[in-house]
Amino acid sequence: MFIGIWTPMLVVFLVIIFVGIVALAVYLALRHIRASNVAVKSTTQLSDERAARLKALASACGNPDFAQRIERVSDDVRFSDSSIVLPLDTRISELIDSLYAAIQANDKEGAVDDLTELSSLAAQRRAESSRVKRGSF
Repeated sequence: MFIGIWTPMLVVFLVIIFVGIVALAVYLALRHIRASNVAVKSTTQLSDERAARLKALASACGNPDFAQRIERVSDDVRFSDSSIVLPLDTRISELIDSLYAAIQANDKEGAVDDLTELSSLAAQRRAESSRVKRGSF
């Protein structure tokens, strides 16, 4: 008789504990997913801003051939994997600023150098992001 009373209470207690553990696990998983989504969204916005700045530079540039090269680099930046932050991203942003300043100052040599390096870094970024996504041992 004594065991008959405690058995249902024990089952209810175990169910409450199980539900609590599952609820906590779901909460923590959703929190992690939200943080991950915010980080990816931020990285993607930064990449889009870089591409938009390059497009604006291309349209403001007076030289059609140079504008076409800037457009190509802009497409390379825009279509690269923007879900990963790489150390190259800082240098790419710095080069976009430098390219903008060179175009404003009519420094053709500086602009060509910046654009060449920017194109090289965009290609390097594609290769590096591909390697990171693939994984390595």
